[in-house]
Parts: sequence; structure tokens; C-alpha cells
Amino acid sequence: MGFNRRIWRSSWILAMVLASGASHLSVARAEGLIETGPYAGLGSLAVLALCAIIQPNRKDCYAAAVMADPVGLGVESTSLSLQYDTNKFTFDAQASGFLCQSSSGGDCPPASAAAGTFPLTLFPASGFNPGPPLPGSTVALSDSGGIVTLDYQLSSPVDITQDTNFFLFLFDFKHPITVDLNASSITYYSSQPGLDFTQTNFVCHTNEIPDRGCGSADGIMGIDMNLTSTPEPASWSLLGL
Repeated sequence: MGFNRRIWRSSWILAMVLASGASHLSVARAEGLIETGPYAGLGSLAVLALCAIIQPNRKDCYAAAVMADPVGLGVESTSLSLQYDTNKFTFDAQASGFLCQSSSGGDCPPASAAAGTFPLTLFPASGFNPGPPLPGSTVALSDSGGIVTLDYQLSSPVDITQDTNFFLFLFDFKHPITVDLNASSITYYSSQPGLDFTQTNFVCHTNEIPDRGCGSADGIMGIDMNLTSTPEPASWSLLGL
């Protein structure tokens, strides 16, 4: 399938969720400090569809990978909450993980999100393998069944000079769908909720005094996946229900 999930069938997700004081520490930072620096704002988001090849213009899509990225110098901590449509998706914590310099050995796919409507982009056949957090970092990842929250306290500051993906959230479709690629698209909103995904919270702090904050010039709040189905007789009626 291209996306190597096997590396996530390990204990690090459980360890980071249960890390002593992880949630308390991250929440305290988020509530106690308000970002006002030039980089303060939303993180940028991008969605790639994970699909199996059926025909040149048709794909059987079974998951969506949401990649988030901030910008900032001396990034010390990041907290992000992502609301998702529970009628369409389930969150897969074991297949999610860190990317680029925020990870320990994770891949670094390019960040390219911007507000507007764009053609549906597919996850590459070679896949992107996320990695565990940086050694010594404190992480809490929780799913309330509608909102996924990530709190990440880095062991040492990281410089992010341009939009760079730092985490991959993997969402499985509850009902895999055969998609007409030519008729499908994704819409990103900079200042309104999305039907499929909405960034409800983003707090990022740096070691600079005063804190410049973290954020993206292309911050994204909401996402709609405009998927046009290519129905098949038996499955289409079930999908409609």
C-alpha cells in the first residue's frame, strides 16, 4: 500500500500518552501564555489521500493523512487540536507520528498547503514514514472520538525557518470509497471551519524573549475533502446509507 504502518505497531505511542505529567505540562503552557509574536497564528495543514490503484483515473481510497506544520526559531513546544468528522473517519494513532527535524529519523515530505481549492493529491506509492519524537521529549497524544490533541514538549529548541511538516495524523475512512480523481478536490479555509477537519487550537512557543511564537503565513483552519464517488452497484447503496 505504500504507507508502512508496521513501524507503528510498537509501544512508543502508549508510552507518550502515559508519560508522567505530559498533559498537565502542555495544557499549563497553553493556558498560561498567549502568543503575540510575528509568527503567532495557525499551523498549516495539508491532506493526502491513501488510495489503491484501480484504473488510471479511479482509486479505492481508504485513509487520509493530515500533515501539520509551523514556522518559528527556537521552537520549544507545540500543542495542536484537530477536530474531525466521526461519521467519516477514525483516528489511527499507531500509524501517526513525527516528521522532519521534529522527529527522530522520520521522513520529511514537503509542505505545500494554502487557502483555496486544489486537485486531490494522493499519498505517493513510496509512502512517508513518520518517526518517534526526539529523544528526551515529552509527548501526549489523545483522541476524544472527535478531536485529536497533540502536546509536544521538545527536549531542546528546534529552528524551523520555513513551513515544515512536523506531524502526520492518519485517519481511516469508515467506508472506503472509489474516487473519480478528475472530479475530486480539496478545499482549504484560512478562517472558517471545515466539514471534514478543523484546527480548533494551535499554540507554539519559542525560547526567544519576547516569544515570537510559531505559525504559518499559510495557516489553515478548515478542510473539506470534495470526493466524487464512482459508484459500484453493491457498495454504492451502502455508502449512501
